Amino acid sequence: MLLDNNKIIDPTYKILNFIQSKNRELFDNDGYVILFGNLKTNFLKLFNSVVYVYDIQKDSDFMKRYNQKSFVSSMLIEYSYVKLSTVWDISYQIGAKLTKLTNSKGNRYEQLEKEFLDYAEENSDLNLDWYKEVNKIRNKLVHGGVKIIPFYLDDNEEIKNRLCFQVYDFNLEDLIPISNFYTNKSNNYINFVDNYFAFYTSTLYSYLVDFFNFILLKICNESCFNLNSFDKHENLDTLERIGIDDKHWSIANMKAFKCIASDMLKLYKNEGNYIGIDRIVINQLELEKFFPMLGNSK
Repeated sequence: MLLDNNKIIDPTYKILNFIQSKNRELFDNDGYVILFGNLKTNFLKLFNSVVYVYDIQKDSDFMKRYNQKSFVSSMLIEYSYVKLSTVWDISYQIGAKLTKLTNSKGNRYEQLEKEFLDYAEENSDLNLDWYKEVNKIRNKLVHGGVKIIPFYLDDNEEIKNRLCFQVYDFNLEDLIPISNFYTNKSNNYINFVDNYFAFYTSTLYSYLVDFFNFILLKICNESCFNLNSFDKHENLDTLERIGIDDKHWSIANMKAFKCIASDMLKLYKNEGNYIGIDRIVINQLELEKFFPMLGNSK
């Protein structure tokens, strides 16, 4: 949730505050400190890669000079897929360390989904359908099983200076589901790169908020502790020692991300048709509803 133009609420802050109050010795374990730190670092790298795409696509001279073989665009797309998966993996590692989350038998996604059923009513973003789609592409990408095809639209009559892409497997099946938030229906259903990864960055953030709420509730249930009786007195010295100096993550270029989100919502409200979106007006409340990461702090 947005506090100002440069900060979002730290999705791990609530659980960190609980741990330092009830199980402070965990912070003496460097593994926990590194995992929480890497979660933030990789999320910010993902966020900044989205904004970088948004910025460089406007510079047609740069794209013509350095993207002749689509190296720059392919690299940014692959990097963003890896970072999305990395953040999810780190959150899972943290949850598995803090709770009885893992089981030697069965698929970890199946285990998580079974666990989520008891908490999904209170945490609506606690699902894995979105991540399975993204991670399927990421896994095939790592093992050489997909082909990323970028397109830079700079001489299109309708759409100017936009980087788009498609992802195909060996059977030439397009692996990206069509969405009015990011699919370019005007050009054979290719996908806007900045819209696509901004959409999943926002989705990932909402998932992290609900996931760590779920982990906190699970810790309390496993230890028979009443979360409602939790004393929220904050030991700032402890949190500062592991790099948590307030309740927020500082974010650069939030203004650019909000512009991407606004364009996405316009495209969505125009049923995926790019022509005419400039006539659609988006207000802050609508942005907050569709993209909670941009919501007001409470």
